[in-house]
Amino acid sequence: MRILFLSLILFALSACFAVGLDLLLKYDLRSSLHNMTMPFRYMMKQEIVIMTIIVLYAFFRPYIYRLAKRMWQSFQNQPRA
Repeated sequence: MRILFLSLILFALSACFAVGLDLLLKYDLRSSLHNMTMPFRYMMKQEIVIMTIIVLYAFFRPYIYRLAKRMWQSFQNQPRA
């Protein structure tokens, strides 16, 4: 729970910092918030593919490790001939 709370605090601080810099650069608040909520709008297709692969890898890695561990354990528990 602490990690989630700390992550939310860091996100809020960085978002406030980004909006503050935009306001100092004379952007209006609406466009600043719009730019902050749409970070993938200006990405190229290759960058989107790489970002998607990284997110999917981070999400599925624990499941792949668990599946590999189960398969390895079942392989070890097989009777030898």
